[in-house]
Amino acid sequence: MIAPGATIPETTPETTPETTAAVTTAPAVTVVVCTYNRPDLLVVTVRGCLENATRRDLPYEIVVADNSPEGYARSTLAGITRDGTTRDRARARGVPLRVVPAAPPNISVARNTGVAAARAPLVAFLDDDLDPDPGWLDALVDTLAASGADVVAGPVHPVFVGLDETEGITRADAETCWWCRRDMEAPSGTPITIDGPARTQSIVIGTENTLWRVATTLTDPAPFDPAFGGCGGEDLDLLMRLERRGRRVAWCAEALVRGRVPAARLGLRYQLLRAFAGAQGFTTAAVKNDPRPRRRFAKIASRAVVQVMVYSLLLPLTPVLSRPRRRRVLVSLVLGLGKLAWRRKVGVYQMERRPAHATAPASGRTTP
Repeated sequence: MIAPGATIPETTPETTPETTAAVTTAPAVTVVVCTYNRPDLLVVTVRGCLENATRRDLPYEIVVADNSPEGYARSTLAGITRDGTTRDRARARGVPLRVVPAAPPNISVARNTGVAAARAPLVAFLDDDLDPDPGWLDALVDTLAASGADVVAGPVHPVFVGLDETEGITRADAETCWWCRRDMEAPSGTPITIDGPARTQSIVIGTENTLWRVATTLTDPAPFDPAFGGCGGEDLDLLMRLERRGRRVAWCAEALVRGRVPAARLGLRYQLLRAFAGAQGFTTAAVKNDPRPRRRFAKIASRAVVQVMVYSLLLPLTPVLSRPRRRRVLVSLVLGLGKLAWRRKVGVYQMERRPAHATAPASGRTTP
């Protein structure tokens, strides 16, 4: 737990001292927060987790996997101890908060580092731009127990930041943010099929806002494949692998988190790059986990060719289409191209730039 005026020690998975005296209750859940070049958002996420994760004093710990080149998480999170409300709640609830360095910059490396540092039988994942609603972790744990699933996933709703202050970005652009929202109209416990003919069509499950049984899901030496670390899809790859092993995924409607989406991410260039990389990640995961990989790629490629042809024919019409429809045409075209050009990965993850106003790490290094 966080003592008044305490600093947060930087640890490795092998040496994991507490921020203060030992906590008497073993954590039931480890909340892993992976962070890369978003110090301001990280503070909001960790504070939100401390304030809102549980309404019944569920014992949990927070592990921050610092994937940034500068290692800013330790010094950045030390600042939250000066917030009386957050500090007092953390002390009262006995929430251990640890920072573990995760290098090199690669989202799979960050997730694997967080998993290796976890001490609880359950691991929940939050990205560093998410803010959980009150009772978020309680809902995930309850649904996992009631459903008997190995993984449960909750909804993610976007909160657009700086939409009215960013030149060239309109509210209509938020309508085309296909990756910003995750939700489905189904009660908690509803099974989710990740791949195959019976795949749940209404949703794509990623690692953000999920809870995993360690003993049945995170048993591989490196559960998240570093080959996906730049383009993404490491979570889909693992979920497909687990589904082949008979593991089950379920929906948790009550575990809501809100994702802060900077207006800059609504720009057309980022949307297209994200679509291209996402299609690459999907194709790679699908081919890798299929017992007949060549046949699977042929099936994906044939559909992608049709997709590219159809939306290429629509390109001359884009000048007369509304802005959202024009973007949907372009995104759909790029999704098809990404499925075809799946081997040469686009590193969207490393595109994240640290804000110029962010506080420099304790070492005094700054982002070039």
